[in-house]
Amino acid sequence: MRFIAGPLNKQLLQNLLGEVIESCTRVRAAVAYASRDNMKLFEACAQHLKPLEFFGRYDHTVAIDPAVLKWFLDKASPNFDCKLVPDILHAKVIWWVDAGAYIGSANLSDRAWISNIEAGTFLTHHELVETGMERELLRFFEEADDRALSLNEEIYQEQLRLAGRRSELSKREYGLEQQFDKDRLLPKNYGLVFVDTKRSSEKRFQKFEQDWNDTLQLMRSIAARVSAPGAKPAWVDASVAPGVQADQFLHAYYYKQVKDGNRHPYEEYFVRNSKNPELALREALQWWHAADFDHSFEERTIYEWSPRLRELLAHDRILTLAEAEFVDAISRVHAIRDHAIKQENEHLGLPDRPQGG
Repeated sequence: MRFIAGPLNKQLLQNLLGEVIESCTRVRAAVAYASRDNMKLFEACAQHLKPLEFFGRYDHTVAIDPAVLKWFLDKASPNFDCKLVPDILHAKVIWWVDAGAYIGSANLSDRAWISNIEAGTFLTHHELVETGMERELLRFFEEADDRALSLNEEIYQEQLRLAGRRSELSKREYGLEQQFDKDRLLPKNYGLVFVDTKRSSEKRFQKFEQDWNDTLQLMRSIAARVSAPGAKPAWVDASVAPGVQADQFLHAYYYKQVKDGNRHPYEEYFVRNSKNPELALREALQWWHAADFDHSFEERTIYEWSPRLRELLAHDRILTLAEAEFVDAISRVHAIRDHAIKQENEHLGLPDRPQGG
């Protein structure tokens, strides 16, 4: 065990980071406040290709600098996961998994790491296991994860707007906090002793909504990567929307790489790739870029089906579709076609003969 007090005892967090980053397998950090002047932890994870799960505080004070939030969004990598805990996170814990953990008072800022009077301890992996603290850390991060929501573009834009009004916040703190509570994107946390009286149906809807938003943000990140110069295959025109490119990249990878005859071993892929999702994504993107497979289905979807769907499902069109137009639209959605083919004719009120493709 080491006492980490920065300049007071010449035990600096930035030096500790340099000592353990190579030997750890991944990083889990829960640090309430992070500023743009100290990106050392994040950049070290990127440089050494260490998966990072970061928990920061979310409230009206803009606890996590928008530049930090943008760093995660720009990375668009499954290796870098930013989650925000509304209102109650005040921890300062950095766990270099399989190497050791810092537990102390320092936020992610230059003042905290270099000049402030801060205090904390560093325990090696052996000490964590020997004392049972590794189990406690696992439980701590599970609890934090239960109360956290993943960063997305909308949250970043909200915090960016708030950051631009910091001078107003300092003068009218209470009033703006009340307004923030009315308009906030994430639900308010009232502390660990708060008794949640929401009905189970409300909780299920909130969980569905969060899963939807998380998946949407993940798709945005993949779209940014797959449509970047040098990533897309030559047969995909630069004018194709990033979302369409991501959709067909994922479709092709599943049906040509994951699916094995009648087997659908996606769980095996998850277990293998979850150890380092960034490497898995890079390999998949390289496979997509090489385009060494029959991509006629993907071309049809991109250049024929997608434009027609965009036309039929436009805001000024969708509510006035004729039956034939609606049939035209859903016939171009792979998930609907795939589901329909698997249904028995009698369940659909159709004659007992093979359905058309």
